[in-house]
Amino acid sequence: MAASSKGQDAGFSLVELLAVIAIVAAVTSLFLPSITGAGDRVSMGAEARHLGRTLRVAQARAIARHGDVTVHADLDADTVKIVEDNALEKLRANLASVDPVGDLVYGADGGPSAAKTYTLSDTDGNVRTVRVAAGTGHVSYGP
Repeated sequence: MAASSKGQDAGFSLVELLAVIAIVAAVTSLFLPSITGAGDRVSMGAEARHLGRTLRVAQARAIARHGDVTVHADLDADTVKIVEDNALEKLRANLASVDPVGDLVYGADGGPSAAKTYTLSDTDGNVRTVRVAAGTGHVSYGP
C-alpha cells in the first residue's frame, strides 16, 4: 500500500491567501471613490425631486382650493414652506439660490406667478437645479 500524503494538498497556503486579499484590496481602492461619488449625486437628485414634489403639492392644493397657494423658500434655514398649510420642508442640501428672489405663488388654475429656478448644492460642490416653468408650472430638473 502506498503511503498517503497527509494534508499536502488540502487547501490554500498563507501566501496564496494573502495575495488574493491584496488583489481584492487594490481593486476595491480603485472603484470605491467613484461609488461614493455616485451616492452623492444620487442623494442630490433625491433632494431635487423632494423639492419638486413639494412644489407640485402646492400647485395641486391651489387647484383644489380654487385659490392662491404660496411657497416660501428660506435660504438661511434651507427650508421650503407651503405658507397656507404651514407645512415646512427641511432640505438636507443647501438651498443656494432662488431666481428670481421672492415667493412663488400658484394661482387657482395651477399656474405659477413667475418662472423660478431653485439651486441646491452640497459641501462637495454637487449642484442640482429645480425649475418651475411660467404658465404651466411644469417642474424640471437639471445639473
